[in-house]
Amino acid sequence: MSKLFESTLDGSSYFWPPRCCFEEIPLWLASACLSQDTIKRFKDKMTELKDTNKTYCSNPDCARYLAPSRCRDRFRVCNHCLQRTCTSCKGSSHRGMCNNVPNDGTREFLKLAAKKRWRNCPQCLRMLQRDQGCSALYCICGAPVCYECGNILGQCSCKMGLKVPPRW
Repeated sequence: MSKLFESTLDGSSYFWPPRCCFEEIPLWLASACLSQDTIKRFKDKMTELKDTNKTYCSNPDCARYLAPSRCRDRFRVCNHCLQRTCTSCKGSSHRGMCNNVPNDGTREFLKLAAKKRWRNCPQCLRMLQRDQGCSALYCICGAPVCYECGNILGQCSCKMGLKVPPRW
């Protein structure tokens, strides 16, 4: 059982997922026969295969799969070589919005957002709009945001000295 699972992980087998008599062998059933390392590698491989927007390290000498985080992120950091990769264009990480934007009205929306000074939450990238009031606000994802510079409060580059507002 262990050799069957190992062969599906090292790329030498086209039999993914592991099967017996044409039936998929569930991990929970085989886990008693597998090492903790094999179980972890198997779960990581399952994550990669289920990912509909795969991102691989942009360093061509590395090119490892970069698993998604819990929040929508602009870039991912490779745990192996520490290269930052843009999750939109899949190239090296860069400042600002990615130019790899689909032509479905998104460009026009982003132009409008820039004109109206809307901000993206630095944590989840949702668009934030503030008509009036304090520049310190919370995004619906829970991130405290400085509307003036668009950073997480306390990491501001605008020098306004805003504090994280209390949660009501």
